[in-house]
Amino acid sequence: MLFPQQITWLYANDLTAGASFFSNILKLKEVASLIQHDKCLVFHATPSSFVGVCNTRSAPQCTTAESEPTPLTYTFVVDNEDAVDDFFTLLLP
Repeated sequence: MLFPQQITWLYANDLTAGASFFSNILKLKEVASLIQHDKCLVFHATPSSFVGVCNTRSAPQCTTAESEPTPLTYTFVVDNEDAVDDFFTLLLP
């Protein structure tokens, strides 16, 4: 089964800071006119996929305790090895 669109939701304790990463660092374009823009912001990752950041629950904390939330990994796919290096340089700070 193929899905024409998909969205990945990530959680941030500070919505403005979380959204800033996608808009200012990754330069993703925000989807305009969302009803709950004070709780979630959505960005175009590709023409048919989106990433959303929300403050409706606490962000996961990195920890070694098994009872704590598990950190997540978000994978960015790029065209070639040079793009990997460029992306690393962009995200390093």
